Amino acid sequence: MFQCRYAGPACGPRYDQWREEFGRRWLAADFEPAEGDYICNEFSGTEHSFLGVCTMRGTPLHVTRRDDVPERTRDCLYLIVASATPIRTRQRGRSNDLDLGQMALMSAGEPAGVTQMTKGSRWSIRIPRQLLYEVCRDFDAKVGLPVPASSELTKLLLHQVQTAHRFGPRLGAAANHAMAQHILDLAVLCLGTDKEAAHAAAQRGLAAARFDAIKADVLLRSGTPALSLDCLAALHRLSALYVLVLFARGGTALTVSGKMPGT
Repeated sequence: MFQCRYAGPACGPRYDQWREEFGRRWLAADFEPAEGDYICNEFSGTEHSFLGVCTMRGTPLHVTRRDDVPERTRDCLYLIVASATPIRTRQRGRSNDLDLGQMALMSAGEPAGVTQMTKGSRWSIRIPRQLLYEVCRDFDAKVGLPVPASSELTKLLLHQVQTAHRFGPRLGAAANHAMAQHILDLAVLCLGTDKEAAHAAAQRGLAAARFDAIKADVLLRSGTPALSLDCLAALHRLSALYVLVLFARGGTALTVSGKMPGT
């Protein structure tokens, strides 16, 4: 896990140190305040097997990719998610304004920029180009464009990313690899892919993300007398049978309204 904070003008030794740390850990870039004359920002990231996630939060900010991007990150794609602030992305002559929950795919190997429009935070997911190509052959046509993901997929993707960032450093290699695969599956479903790859991603990453979201909801509502299997399924816009299948696959018993569903 890596984390670094900075508050001050976009110049001077402390700024240079913060900028170089971001470049070493995530992506070589320059920063300018989008409002006022100072930056107040924190970035925090984690590595999970082949994939990385990073959150940035703070004041409005212009981020511009530098030319001295290391080879290991130059060959990566970054899925930028406007999780808690609108953002503007710029690449390949395209400028896109992303509202909350929207995302865009960007290449580290080409000139690019991201502007955080208001005070808030956003998430980025770093994916190796070759791994993305294996499951989404036409991804290059999507670079620099908004990703028209569904609200369910975006919500599940953010939940998986936040879970990985929070718990990944405490887990072993196998668990981190599984989390990375699930995040990649959800990213591919957001981007769109062929029928076979989409089916595999849905059976693996999407199912795992739905299962995690339902378990979290069960814990949150465990003291609610009216909680039932049908109510739980409706909350997640799934069938009751599918919810049972998810719990059966996970080897976990589900108890709602004081009864085991299906008994």
